[in-house]
Amino acid sequence: SAAQRTFDAVADWVRRNRSALVGNDQLTKLDGNQVAAIAKDLGITAGQLSELASKGDHATAPLQELLAGLGVDPKEFEKIDIRVARDMQWLCINCNDRSQCNFGLSIGIAATTFREYCPNAVTIDEVFNLPARNKSAR
Repeated sequence: SAAQRTFDAVADWVRRNRSALVGNDQLTKLDGNQVAAIAKDLGITAGQLSELASKGDHATAPLQELLAGLGVDPKEFEKIDIRVARDMQWLCINCNDRSQCNFGLSIGIAATTFREYCPNAVTIDEVFNLPARNKSAR
């Protein structure tokens, strides 16, 4: 899918260029026009490219693992609108609750607790038609 190809291209670019220089240094060696051109080709902003380059190769692994734990076929993720996919991946990359997510994933409870902290919870429920969370009567 276009969404997967976009992030695969970014990850590939990060992997290739990370081997030569540490972290985000590769981007700083390019002029602004080169960075903008790469980002445009990938469908993201230059700032997003810079941040993604600093995050590492597996920045969206928690999202992929959560979706797998929810029983979402990876092919279903590939079918969603590229803008929605990109937004979901970007939210995952920049999540402030990453440690809680990783803990939930590591002990196998993320599929039942993600709605408490995941910035993608509403989108995941809507896009993949998951059952709504049980709401207790107050």
